[in-house]
Amino acid sequence: MTYDELRAEFSSSAFRRKLKKELGTTCCNCDCTKNIEYHHIVPLTLGGTNKFTNIVPLCQECHYKAYEKRVAKNYKGGRPKKFKYEDIKDIVDDYFNC
Repeated sequence: MTYDELRAEFSSSAFRRKLKKELGTTCCNCDCTKNIEYHHIVPLTLGGTNKFTNIVPLCQECHYKAYEKRVAKNYKGGRPKKFKYEDIKDIVDDYFNC
């Protein structure tokens, strides 16, 4: 598909309903449920697709930060993460060690 065809597909109301159903309406970065937008991990302009594995739900603030990251060298991230790695290290270790 061409870029224009991919953009048209992504913008269609039927595709947007599928996105909401399959990916949900919670920001994958900060768990916010307000002002959710859908972000292409690999942008369409760089060869990305509309497969759901290439799209994530982000709140408006985190979505803005995701784009800012591309142009800012000192990117600090979106909203703070819910947990610090140090606080959940034991749980992560248990998970990976079965």
